[in-house]
Amino acid sequence: MLTVQHFLFNILSINSILSSLPSTLSRREAELILAQAMGATREWIIAHPEAELNEDQHTRFDMMIAQMSRGMPLPYVLGEWEFFGLAFKVNPHVLIPRPETELLIETAIRYQPFAICDVGTGSGIIAITLATKLNDAEIFATDISEEALKVSKENAQRHGVADRIKFIHGDLLEGVGKVNMICANLPYIPTQELEALEVIKHEPRLALDGGDDGLRIIERLLDAARDHLLPHGVILAEIAANEGEAALSLAKNYFPTAESEVKKDLAGLDRLLVVSS
Repeated sequence: MLTVQHFLFNILSINSILSSLPSTLSRREAELILAQAMGATREWIIAHPEAELNEDQHTRFDMMIAQMSRGMPLPYVLGEWEFFGLAFKVNPHVLIPRPETELLIETAIRYQPFAICDVGTGSGIIAITLATKLNDAEIFATDISEEALKVSKENAQRHGVADRIKFIHGDLLEGVGKVNMICANLPYIPTQELEALEVIKHEPRLALDGGDDGLRIIERLLDAARDHLLPHGVILAEIAANEGEAALSLAKNYFPTAESEVKKDLAGLDRLLVVSS
């Protein structure tokens, strides 16, 4: 048998063999892959460098390294990724959770809504995280992709909130009644820009393509929201860093009497459209 320490040393010394990887395999990535192969945590791997891998673990490890060598993103290789302190199942049917979306969660919690709809839920990170933080809220989660809904339902079961969330297969707000908060991380990358990005090779186009200007689907949401948002309700929609001004203009068009603003993320970039009716 080979030890954890042996594997880590060899991973970090054979980067030339892994030349097809999008970037050099880091120590952290190596530890995460080893942890997944052994059914352990990264912390356990670090604390037990002398631990031995059996044949099955070795095989799993080799398979995951092969997937990364073909360009598959690490979260898909691992089958899960962390968001807001929670681990979520992910696969190529859903977007990989990103830290920028935590701004939406933090903002939503401050409003203490009682009826929420997470539109385009994907892996369910928004609906599920809010369900764990807002115990009394009624929560709906919609997605046009049945495969994505399968993932989000599994994640809801994993975190013990499946009975708190009503999952709906439909476009935007179809099947949803009145709510006082609408959250959405919808596709917002312009079609032409998307074609030049690495992300389109692995993550679902349906969750990325925002149309000609990147705001096509967000505009459709704002239009539909007028029939679903209760008085004094709030819309939180994640946007691209260069879409703040255009998103504000759309918000003022569909909700002319509402207070609308764009919040910046930790990098100082426009990230979240907030519409308070």
